[in-house]
Amino acid sequence: MSMIHRLVSVPLSSSNFREEVSVIKYLDEINDLNLDIDSLIQKKRTTFVLDSTTTNKRNLPKKKWIKLPFLGRMSSAISRVLKRFNFRPDFYTGCQ
Repeated sequence: MSMIHRLVSVPLSSSNFREEVSVIKYLDEINDLNLDIDSLIQKKRTTFVLDSTTTNKRNLPKKKWIKLPFLGRMSSAISRVLKRFNFRPDFYTGCQ
């Protein structure tokens, strides 16, 4: 989804756009995801255009960042719990 977001939000020539789409489809294929890439791109384009042309932005809850040490698998579990409360964890390693 981050590649599709980048594809839609970064201005590209039509040939570069097609090349990026083929890279995304290739990655989808080799990772055996079987996603409808064209549909996802169209949906993202529509959302991107609507968000940029309206003065009434979608009312999404603000996420609060929280800095936590990375603890392996436990970090994933902590992250899932925090996301329910609109916290977005920012993990760091102990080497900082």
